[in-house]
Amino acid sequence: MSYWLNSHKANFPALKNDIRADVAVIGAGIAGASVSYWIGNDCKVVLLEEERIASKASGRNAGFLLTGTSDYYSIAVERYGHAKAKTVWKLTQQNHDLLEKHILNNGIECEHKRSGSYLLGMKENEMCIIRKSVAMLRRAGFNYKIMHGKEINELLSVDGFHGAAYNSKDGEINPVKLVRGLVKVAKENGTVVFENTSIKKIVKRGNIFELRTRHATVRADYVVLATNAYTPLLHPTFRNIIRPVRGQILVTKPCRRLFRGVFYANYGYEYWRQLPDGSVLAGGFRETDPAREVGYRMVTTRKIQNKLEGLLKKLHVKSPIEYRWSGIMGFSKDHLPLVGPFPNMKNLLICAGYSGHGLGSSFIAGKMISEMILNGRSYDIFSPTRF
Repeated sequence: MSYWLNSHKANFPALKNDIRADVAVIGAGIAGASVSYWIGNDCKVVLLEEERIASKASGRNAGFLLTGTSDYYSIAVERYGHAKAKTVWKLTQQNHDLLEKHILNNGIECEHKRSGSYLLGMKENEMCIIRKSVAMLRRAGFNYKIMHGKEINELLSVDGFHGAAYNSKDGEINPVKLVRGLVKVAKENGTVVFENTSIKKIVKRGNIFELRTRHATVRADYVVLATNAYTPLLHPTFRNIIRPVRGQILVTKPCRRLFRGVFYANYGYEYWRQLPDGSVLAGGFRETDPAREVGYRMVTTRKIQNKLEGLLKKLHVKSPIEYRWSGIMGFSKDHLPLVGPFPNMKNLLICAGYSGHGLGSSFIAGKMISEMILNGRSYDIFSPTRF
């Protein structure tokens, strides 16, 4: 059971009767909640969730709010080019700023804090990439700084790290409280929400989409697939573009304060933070068993849980483990999300493929989707037509 989901139960009914909507949003994680939040004031929206609100990846992650993507900046520049990499980093920065503003404006209690992020080099070759990335980021106008090995090792009371990149603007959040808060606001603005409602089939009849469930049908002018890793199960277009990747996490019982901020090491394959109640969260190590850490099975494995326990020992965390869980992330082919209409089908849109960094860009992506539907605006940066 996820630490975040432990105290959250279903609050909305399952769909039992046919319903008509302007926009149907499938998936009530951070992406679907964000789309509904932005668009609910202006048209009739139905938000449909197969299980509970935030029950998939949005309720099974580490709650990190980071600038950028899953790659270091210098690697992203090699992958996308300078201009696109800079634009992506700016968008994720704007995502956090925008999210913070709307959290405060709506009084959403979600334990948000700009506690700063540390990208740690475990070996000298990784630290060289981090130094190169920070130099490029600073030239591009981003506020990162380098910490030397002695400084970061003293901060964590450990040995072995070669240094770190520090960004004071990054932070942490309770992802389930965030998603539920956004859904609450969307509902107050008119969005109709259904939990425990699985879409069995999507059919297009003329200009109208029919979403067929076990008991009823939703008819809508627009459909948004905010289903991340599960998108290929709903539409075959993305079977070779988005792949399901499993991530595993554990959380201890509360202990004394050991560190503040969010920590990424080993190219992001190891990560940890200490939660507001003193519990320590640790996740990662999927690269140690890549053949098994794919697919849709939400299970934990002894091999990776042993690795996570080893990380706790390295960090001098002695509290007993209370929670273990896994979640399924949707990784796109280029590690960037897909946000926009399907090729040659403007009324069917996707908001998925966040590659382990959904909290970092979903809120602004939801705004993009709303502007595409309401104003006909186009955004090329994350367009699905790039594949």
